[in-house]
Amino acid sequence: MAAAVLDGIAVAYRRWQADGFAPFAEEYESRSYLAGRQVRVSDAAGRVLAEGEVVGIDALGRLLVSTGNGTVPIVAGDVTLRED
Repeated sequence: MAAAVLDGIAVAYRRWQADGFAPFAEEYESRSYLAGRQVRVSDAAGRVLAEGEVVGIDALGRLLVSTGNGTVPIVAGDVTLRED
């Protein structure tokens, strides 16, 4: 069973290397817990990168957060759900 899982990962990895994240984006978004939720995204130093609603994932795999100043693509950060 482990061999089958690893084979599946290897196939997906080769596809990602060839085509990037775009072929995986739709399935990823369909499983995303964050879609439509209000979040705060901070960097490692605690600086806020964006606050707003998660509106999706782009073809590069970046989290898209809609803020009052437009949509911000997030490459990396600590995502916290907002309670307000």
